[in-house]
Amino acid sequence: MLCPLLIVALIHCMSTSMCHCYDPEESFIRNHSLLEKFIFEKNDYDKRLIPKMTSKAVDVFMDVRIRSVLDVDEKNQILITTTSFRLRWEDFRLKWNPKDFGGISLIKLDPTRIWRPDLLIQNEVSDIPALLRTRDTSTMINIFNTGSVSTTALVKVVTTCNIDTALFPLDTQWCDISVGSWAYPYAYMNLQWFKRNVSDDSKYDTSEWSLKEVIMKKVNIYEDPSGTYPTLVVQILLTRKMSFTA
Repeated sequence: MLCPLLIVALIHCMSTSMCHCYDPEESFIRNHSLLEKFIFEKNDYDKRLIPKMTSKAVDVFMDVRIRSVLDVDEKNQILITTTSFRLRWEDFRLKWNPKDFGGISLIKLDPTRIWRPDLLIQNEVSDIPALLRTRDTSTMINIFNTGSVSTTALVKVVTTCNIDTALFPLDTQWCDISVGSWAYPYAYMNLQWFKRNVSDDSKYDTSEWSLKEVIMKKVNIYEDPSGTYPTLVVQILLTRKMSFTA
């Protein structure tokens, strides 16, 4: 049985700031803030520098999904698609021990705060390239305590396509989307696919064309004294629907 004095002390504690109750949300915000300071201030993070600490290049993995084929412009030799690009790479400067920050193992940050691959769609027809357009406005970037970084962008892509209608109306067309870096040769950044196959959920039709196949390739687009620059190519096979030629 509690003595009267102890009861009075407990009541006083509960009614004043002397009694501090644990608030999970407040604790998370405090630990999140401490983690950001640890990364960007204590570690003196510089987003201008590629996260390359050895002779090994930084591996950048890319996954592409053709969400929809919006138009095949035969006159202007253009393909318009809605395409998602998912990227993943490792940045050793973004590692931390979750035990030091309340168990936090994942944070989402403004993409402008860290280094990101300078990827462009090389055969794009646009004044402002799609990947550059979404580079600073895409969804928050995911950073894991292991130093793994991932981000996804869904963009409307307008690319050139050499459309040959000699076999109309039984024609099929191959169109490419080529992605590469202009700043980093292979010795600094190794651009590669997550996987080579595209699942069926990316096969969406337009009113006139059916998307039949997607092939992923890796090629060396050019070489110069600074090194070899790899390019990832998405080859898209389109077949014209007979119902629209009658």
